Amino acid sequence: MNHSRLLLTAAIILGVVLLFLTYFPKKAYINKQNELVLKPVLGTARVIPLSETTACEMSDTLLSHLIRTNGLSLGRYQTGYFRNRHTKQKLYLFLCGKGEKKCFVYDGYIYVVDNITTEEE
Repeated sequence: MNHSRLLLTAAIILGVVLLFLTYFPKKAYINKQNELVLKPVLGTARVIPLSETTACEMSDTLLSHLIRTNGLSLGRYQTGYFRNRHTKQKLYLFLCGKGEKKCFVYDGYIYVVDNITTEEE
């Protein structure tokens, strides 16, 4: 009985870790087709054509008072969908805590991304 509980616990922990890694930000880069690629550690990358984005100004209060709607936060890492409690703005964050933050509007969301490189390394 204890052996099956241990296996079940290990399977649940492994599942949670794998789910976590599918959202965990790995890198953001601009490819040769002039698209922004947001690549998580595991899973499918999100590809955003830069021609369909609009630049916006990064206000001091944009990232304060956030509510996670479908995202994850762990220390300096933030990824997924959030909402600003005061302004009601919908945001998509892809932050690993390095480099300058860039802000743009795409598909009704304000995207905030940091550490963008010019091509995949």
